[in-house]
Amino acid sequence: MSGGLSKADLATRVYMLGAIFAQIVERKRAAAAAADGIEDLPALFNDLKIRLEDGFLLTAQQRTNILAITQNTIYQPHQFKFKMLFVDVEEALEKQKDILRLTNIYGNPYREKQLNKLVRRVCSNVRNAFRADICDSIGGDKRTSLKNFSWTSAIKYKLGGPGDKLDVSYMAHNALLVRIYGVNPMRR
Repeated sequence: MSGGLSKADLATRVYMLGAIFAQIVERKRAAAAAADGIEDLPALFNDLKIRLEDGFLLTAQQRTNILAITQNTIYQPHQFKFKMLFVDVEEALEKQKDILRLTNIYGNPYREKQLNKLVRRVCSNVRNAFRADICDSIGGDKRTSLKNFSWTSAIKYKLGGPGDKLDVSYMAHNALLVRIYGVNPMRR
């Protein structure tokens, strides 16, 4: 090659040109792979959502709210459906789902079923505790007056507690329950 580049210089330049072309090809391949990955992104999120559904658990705050609503519902003066308490509790929870932070549950059948299971278990536990409190107030070491029982039960079960003065309807309700359990020892 006259007047120009030496063989070593020419070989170096051809090698650099090849490296540049290889880099361009690699970038094009990476861009194509990224474009494919973007198309699969909704599928990836859907897969993650399904996996998270399988491990769904109610938060401690949601569980506490369910317990509080159940206790308040069982202590209402008009409440006599103790075996079907869960129906009234579920109605109250659905009506107050925004306040009780349960919006992530309603509308999803799997989560609603999990909530239903928990509500039934909590209702059973609260019902048993309330029955035990009634029986304890009737006889034994923890025997107490109807007024005192009504006051302590309101502290334990009623949202907001008894307030300044407990409504008479609560005491009448408790008197009926104490009478039922006092007359019928099989219910203990």
